[in-house]
Amino acid sequence: MDRVEELCSRDKDILYKFSTLTLKRLSGISLLVRPLQIFKKRMDINVRKEVEKDRLIVEHAFAVFLRGGEIGSAHVNKVFEKTKDVDREYIRKLSLPLVSLEVRYEDITEIRKQRIGCLSQAVCSLLSAWDDSKSFEDAVRTTFSAGRFQETLSEIFHLHNLETMKLNRSIKLPPPFHKGVEAFTTALFEAMEDSTKEVAEGCVQKIYGAANDVHRNSFD
Repeated sequence: MDRVEELCSRDKDILYKFSTLTLKRLSGISLLVRPLQIFKKRMDINVRKEVEKDRLIVEHAFAVFLRGGEIGSAHVNKVFEKTKDVDREYIRKLSLPLVSLEVRYEDITEIRKQRIGCLSQAVCSLLSAWDDSKSFEDAVRTTFSAGRFQETLSEIFHLHNLETMKLNRSIKLPPPFHKGVEAFTTALFEAMEDSTKEVAEGCVQKIYGAANDVHRNSFD
């Protein structure tokens, strides 16, 4: 079993589910129909960008696990620098009329590093309990209580949501379109937070069963 490919495949499925739920929520807000049409291409490319960055994080965490190392600041800093290459490719592919985009790393560095560390730690913990005799679901149940797994997923997505909100400051549109960006950013963050809750709960139900008392097991 290729555990890296399995993890990346699961991560990709979750990210696309998350994106679909978020877009569905935004589509229900009439005032955002026009801004949503403008940013739809950006959001589609953004999902692919996040899938690629998460693969990078998983692969580097797996390398640390194989060496018997630890997820420390040096590891996080190294991966963070590599994610900038993904950003640059994303910006190159993104071409929208009237839009100027430049990543302001001073706004997002600490948030992204927290997410890299959180996801990397989760990967290493999971790998420690995952051998060829176990399925992904078995490994998750061995590693995390239902509550802890939900908290971990929620934290990883919440940090992603915060970074996305901060990144929208990097989008420059001429007046009066800039006001649409501000309104869209607020609504986007709220939709993403709601989707985070739905995705995390759905993953827990799928792996642990719908009857599991998540809150009771939170700190098992």
